[in-house]
Amino acid sequence: MRTFIIIQIIIDIVFFSIFIYLIIRTNSLGKFKNIVTKSKDEFKKLIEEAKKWSDKFISDLSLNEKKSKELIKKMEKSYKKLLEEEKKLHIEKPDYEKTKKVLLLYNQGLSVEEISKGLDIPEGEVKLILDLINYSKKNKKL
Repeated sequence: MRTFIIIQIIIDIVFFSIFIYLIIRTNSLGKFKNIVTKSKDEFKKLIEEAKKWSDKFISDLSLNEKKSKELIKKMEKSYKKLLEEEKKLHIEKPDYEKTKKVLLLYNQGLSVEEISKGLDIPEGEVKLILDLINYSKKNKKL
């Protein structure tokens, strides 16, 4: 933003210089002395106002940058807390492949004990899977 202001000031100085050159070139400096003085004063006022606005803009920008950094820190802390909570919960997703295998073997006539040994899972888990499947089938019929 400062670069923009500096470029604007340089452009204004160039125009002002061209204006002065044209006045001198026409040998009528006496006639335009009042105009030049007024223009010079207005130019100074414009430069002062531009500096005031650029300072305000930079100040606001700095303030917003600080607020943004604070907000990012808060969000990072919240994210870390969420990750910690997720680790505490550590909920396993159901193993549908295991359920399919248990059901397949059970439908082939194997016992709970045989399924347990064959798939290397506890008998209680095999019973639970079969009970849940039976419960699900009963509720669908109702």
